[in-house]
Amino acid sequence: MIPDRVRRPDGTHLDCDAQAVQALRAQARARGYEPVTDPIVTGATLVYGAERKAWAARGYAGVDMETGLLHAPRAACVRVVLDTPLREISPAWLTPSKAFLQPRAWRDLPFLMREGPRCAAIAAEIAAGAARAHLCRSQ
Repeated sequence: MIPDRVRRPDGTHLDCDAQAVQALRAQARARGYEPVTDPIVTGATLVYGAERKAWAARGYAGVDMETGLLHAPRAACVRVVLDTPLREISPAWLTPSKAFLQPRAWRDLPFLMREGPRCAAIAAEIAAGAARAHLCRSQ
């Protein structure tokens, strides 16, 4: 996800820097990924079930826990989401140390261990590529 806008926890919005968003989207596409461009929500916790559906009905593509907390003159984000309506992870992971005490949450471990690092690397490549492209243009 590379949104133009992020809803903050207080209900206000962070409008992402258009130039940075464009650069991130170009880098995602250059790597074969078509980014979701709908706005996202920053929340205090993972979102499940009915709450996820309610945000989607309001036009939000996903929820993160960080982006809307940014207060900077220019900001943008690239998010790779592992917890989706098609593949929800256990709510036990809200407290990872306690998740290890809940055997049902263990089913998520292979998926998280495989996809977490892979998706983090994709997001990092996109961000680094956008930063390099920006530096080349400004020199």
